[in-house]
Amino acid sequence: DETLRKSIHNMIISHHNDDQNGNDVRQKQNFNDDDGILEAKIDDLERHNRTFCIRLLGISEEAKEDTTLKIVSIINNNLDMSITTNDIENSHHIGKRINDKNRPIIARLYSRSLRLQTLRSAYKPQGKN
Repeated sequence: DETLRKSIHNMIISHHNDDQNGNDVRQKQNFNDDDGILEAKIDDLERHNRTFCIRLLGISEEAKEDTTLKIVSIINNNLDMSITTNDIENSHHIGKRINDKNRPIIARLYSRSLRLQTLRSAYKPQGKN
């Protein structure tokens, strides 16, 4: 009688543990689904943030330079447009400094329309309006 009671008790506990394991598997699946959703949202936010940025390549680099002033000077002197430092939210070199190699400069502009205007001016054939 006592043996039967222990056996039934063990079966109930075993069944409860199986249910709990099934719940754990479902929870892990839900976490994996949530991870995919969060990764997609992060990708969208990063893509949106990049719509404000421009990247300049081949610009000579000097020690302790003000990249914002340098970008303003380059755009005003080489493109058919005029900007100020107030148009640029932030700018900096990217990558690790390697001897005499010039690192790219990333600039985040305050407006996407200014970014688009800058890109259009940069790709416009020289000597044409």
